[in-house]
Amino acid sequence: MTVPPADLMNYLRVVSETPIRAVLWGGIMNIEWQQGSDTIQLEGRTHKLPGPAEQVLEWPGRPLIAVLLASGVEPQRLLLLGPDGQIRGRLGPPAGFELYYLELDPHRGVTAVCTTDTPINGWSDWRFAVSPEIHTLQRFSPSK
Repeated sequence: MTVPPADLMNYLRVVSETPIRAVLWGGIMNIEWQQGSDTIQLEGRTHKLPGPAEQVLEWPGRPLIAVLLASGVEPQRLLLLGPDGQIRGRLGPPAGFELYYLELDPHRGVTAVCTTDTPINGWSDWRFAVSPEIHTLQRFSPSK
């Protein structure tokens, strides 16, 4: 299933504000999670995460979930989970960057915004394409 760009925002519905508890729908899987919790529910089954979740996004059109763990957990804070809850990949930021947040891109799926103390071409925040196949992040544009 391919998600049209206009429907990307329908992936995340905030059910309550403090703490954030969200249900993702409109994709392939039923996902429930709570910000700061170290568990995630996939299709009604609870799975333990290696740290508290800060952000969770379902990859549009793919049975893959991106989980950004809370800062301070460890450098490799970006998890890629399969629909069975198993970790398919674990990524950290490129040298000189820190993972900041995740966002959906209509052409690249899930992307990571990373920040650096040393601006590049005048920008401190950059968008990185996430490659789930080879477990890398590739810088492609400033985050505006």
